Amino acid sequence: GTADLVGLGEAGLWCLFASAIDGGVRKTVIDADDFDNTDDAAWEERCHIPCIRSIGDVATAAALIAPNRLTVFNMGRRFDGRSIAAVFERVAPEALAMADQDVGPDELVRGLCG
Repeated sequence: GTADLVGLGEAGLWCLFASAIDGGVRKTVIDADDFDNTDDAAWEERCHIPCIRSIGDVATAAALIAPNRLTVFNMGRRFDGRSIAAVFERVAPEALAMADQDVGPDELVRGLCG
């Protein structure tokens, strides 16, 4: 069956990767939690997955999720979403929503229902 997946706070990145490896996830909504995904030390501290950067980290996850719906919020100033946007631009631009700020419950529901 299919499922929708929401990851809040530090669980956001874990849910991004879970969605990428599970073909049954229809919509994924993740909290980027202002994570600096360009910094090796940040990866080691908050999301330690050996060799994840060498296989493309968030860009590879996005490629595996597309063309299913992906919403990324709370990117802040440090989360670099350009690689995710580039993947979806080629495959399914209408399936991606990104926001720098945190969102409330209503926006989360829109991410799942939209």
